[in-house]
Amino acid sequence: MMCFPFLALNESCSIGGWELVRADNAFDEGVWVSESYKQDSQNMLRCFRYGTRHFELINPTLVARAGRSFTGEPPTPEERNALIDMVAFEALDRNTPRVRASDEPPQASPLSFGWLVAENVEYWEMPVSNDNALTLSVGRRHKTRMFDTWGEDNPIVGPAVLADVSGCHVRIHGDMAENLYGALLSDSVQSAKLATAIKFFVDSWRNHSSAIIPDWTFDHATVISSQQTALEVLFGKNDTRSKAHHIVEGLRELLKRCHEAVADPDDVPKLAELCVVYMSLHNERKFYESQCFCDWAQKFTQIRNKTVHEGAPMAAPCLSRLPAEQDRLEVLVEVSDTADTVIRDAIRLHAYLLAQSQ
Repeated sequence: MMCFPFLALNESCSIGGWELVRADNAFDEGVWVSESYKQDSQNMLRCFRYGTRHFELINPTLVARAGRSFTGEPPTPEERNALIDMVAFEALDRNTPRVRASDEPPQASPLSFGWLVAENVEYWEMPVSNDNALTLSVGRRHKTRMFDTWGEDNPIVGPAVLADVSGCHVRIHGDMAENLYGALLSDSVQSAKLATAIKFFVDSWRNHSSAIIPDWTFDHATVISSQQTALEVLFGKNDTRSKAHHIVEGLRELLKRCHEAVADPDDVPKLAELCVVYMSLHNERKFYESQCFCDWAQKFTQIRNKTVHEGAPMAAPCLSRLPAEQDRLEVLVEVSDTADTVIRDAIRLHAYLLAQSQ
């Protein structure tokens, strides 16, 4: 059984010969190789639990072949990796704005609030059998044991995700997901770099709490380090120029290529889903062409250097000169939020241009 047990989709969608199917649609409308396989899959999903408090699953996502066909035949390693990375990026990128459920306004940033984290997008590939034998799964960072058994009294305990996911569903846009899947599946150096950048982007969204809690708990240093690695994979070069310069130069080169891609009016709708990148091409501020982008890159690099070399992001010059701790924290979060946006934009542009070149 192939699934993303902790991811709830708004609706099922088809990508590259595969279908991501909501559990309710899968069991009501899917074509199963046998009734026993279907029943065993249902039983296994009932035994999944969210982290330490053992909340039951809410609308897990199953992976089927085209036509909602559940054959039990796993994907190839290349297909599996492309599916995992595509779903993880698309789901996190499509996450709704993150605000508290309470009436209190957000105190820091969209990164600090909401329900979806990296643990929600983990992939599990589980053997299903009548004797309830649970062997090692293919999922990343799972907490099951080899040759254990599963059942109501011995649930399959997954990672720590945020607690209240009732009513929280994410939409994966079929066209853009298809584009990213195709880019990831291509056998090229650029495709490998894109996959690596996505892995570090996803890691920057990992929940660092040891228990399920209402809010995301994260370590600024860990987030910054993961973000820097993603940017380095996308834009790093082996010369003496600064990392900030590479980010600025790399993004502007991508935008230049994007301008060329949208020179034909018929291509504009295809790029509309690039969201912030698309807006940056057409609004008045044009952030990526401004000095503000260069200033952000310098701040981000300063924070990254202090984080990696000293484990002290607050010691970065752009933060340490600020008198109040709250001011330093606000700037740190703002810099990290912008990095998150830059990484999303760069991944989408790389994927679009890579897919177009094939």
